[in-house]
Amino acid sequence: MTHRLVVHDDPDHTFQYVIDLFASELGIPEADALDLAVEINDEGRATVHELGDLAAVRLLEEKLLSGGPDHRLERSRTSLIVSVEEVVGDSVKVVSLGRVGPKGYERVDLEERARWNEEAQKRAASAIAVAQAEPSFAHDRPTEGVKLLVFFGVVGTLVLALAWLVRLARGL
Repeated sequence: MTHRLVVHDDPDHTFQYVIDLFASELGIPEADALDLAVEINDEGRATVHELGDLAAVRLLEEKLLSGGPDHRLERSRTSLIVSVEEVVGDSVKVVSLGRVGPKGYERVDLEERARWNEEAQKRAASAIAVAQAEPSFAHDRPTEGVKLLVFFGVVGTLVLALAWLVRLARGL
């Protein structure tokens, strides 16, 4: 029998928060923490640790839950959603699934978590659609800036070339 520590996707924590928490609390190297964050985002969950000892997995669960909200996002009010699963052969039993919020530990049911994932995916798709549909003035400005830099670069080169020719002519 083994026990898995699983982190579930939610819309209220940034990649950087997850990476920092995994690195500081679980000792996971940043590159591996990034891979796990991407897996959580893409798959809706990721197994962070798998150990035989339930007490050891519970300790890691406690560390993640104690991370609290992501202060980078104003809407973040809870810890990550974390579960502990007991695995025996092909059988998986959810021992706990929850998060810590302002009122303490909150159990999360799987249907509610699925709804959160759908909402997060809809928000992400909506943000992508808006970004693709609306012209970005911020994107246009650097293009104009590059044109100006090229113009002044050419003018500057011509001025230097002219000054060099004048010096050369005076020297002859």
